Amino acid sequence: MEIADYRIAAFELANNLMTDSEKRLGCAMVDLGAGTTTLVVVTDNIVRQIVTIPLGINCIRQDLCSLQIEESEAEQLLKTYGEAVIDDKILGEDEPDPTHTISDGREIEIATIQHIIEARLHEILINVAHQLNNTEYAGKLLGGIILTGGGTQIKDIEKAGGSFCATSSKCRRSN
Repeated sequence: MEIADYRIAAFELANNLMTDSEKRLGCAMVDLGAGTTTLVVVTDNIVRQIVTIPLGINCIRQDLCSLQIEESEAEQLLKTYGEAVIDDKILGEDEPDPTHTISDGREIEIATIQHIIEARLHEILINVAHQLNNTEYAGKLLGGIILTGGGTQIKDIEKAGGSFCATSSKCRRSN
């Protein structure tokens, strides 16, 4: 699709990531970018929907900065402790909660960091699922869901994406 001699980036990305079979059967691409999250739905080799949600991975970094840390340190925490699906481990009474020492010497519980990341990622994926589920293609995407973008570096992102987007049982990551 060309608009004023320009190609839509989300369309081009989806076109390059989806196989011919996925485009024919119906597939959604979710680009978890820094500033936005973009959803592209393709069925019968036609782009049916493109939606940009004004939430991205930068929102998670900003949430981590609310712990009174610098953005570069928030980025490192996201890379080190980021999990899309947290498996709460039960600690014994005598075991202290694991912590991370930040540059100014303060300690932050790792569980706090992970809950911040999971909560914002949950919000982003719920928005994607809402957009997807409000289309006539909900439940008909036999080609599955492709997750791409910088946000896909978060551990277990495929598991989280598949659980939020009930329109398909297949969810894969593409870098």
